[in-house]
Amino acid sequence: MAADPARMARNSTETEDLDFTAPPVGSRLKGATHRTRSISAPGFQRLKFRLRSLGTLVLLNIRALVEYAVLGAGIFLAVAGRQSGSARNLVLGISLVGAALLFAGVASIVTRRVSFRFYGRAGLAYAGAVGLISGMTLLVAGGLAAAAAAALATGVWDAKLQILLTNPWPLLIPVGLLLVGAGLLLMHRPYGHFGSLGMMLYIIPKALTGALVLIIGTAILAGWAWKVYDAKAFLGFAHLFLDGNMQYLEKGWHALIAWLR
Repeated sequence: MAADPARMARNSTETEDLDFTAPPVGSRLKGATHRTRSISAPGFQRLKFRLRSLGTLVLLNIRALVEYAVLGAGIFLAVAGRQSGSARNLVLGISLVGAALLFAGVASIVTRRVSFRFYGRAGLAYAGAVGLISGMTLLVAGGLAAAAAAALATGVWDAKLQILLTNPWPLLIPVGLLLVGAGLLLMHRPYGHFGSLGMMLYIIPKALTGALVLIIGTAILAGWAWKVYDAKAFLGFAHLFLDGNMQYLEKGWHALIAWLR
């Protein structure tokens, strides 16, 4: 006997309705959402890590960015003022240069980090005694720039230069300190492996140059101390040591003062 088609369709529908093996629609949606999150989670974590690393890198080097920005603006204004004859731009430019150097010097002394340098990791920023020496050297240079800006702004620049013609020590003393600091920094061996070629072409020439600069700066400071202690003996030694070259030294000094005018 043939089966009733309506009954077969009803039985088929009932069988499908009673199939509890298929997951509910809500469970399928949750599973799809979970799989989507599992796929996108690593990419999101990588993006988050990169953004965090970029923010840390910017914060680590923001001081150097500010130092370079102020120093560059000061040099630009000073050169432009010198070329155009604008005393205002010249004074402003030298003031900015002095401010950048003084800020960098104080920051180096406080943080023991070398200024005007970019770092990739925070652990590489600490420099210890090198940061201290660098900061003191920058303070001397910034003080010279600030003094020059003040002399130009008050109109006593020419008078100060005239004094230096007969008494060069107010300028030679800070120059000697700068040379001592620069010599010590040049003699410091940077971290890392350079190999034989790097030693021959970079480390040794840098150390020798630093030693020469350090000797010159120390000689200037020692000469000043000797002059304070016994001016007559110092002048006698200077004339004996320089012999006939004293006139060339004086001409060079006069040429430098004339250029500064």
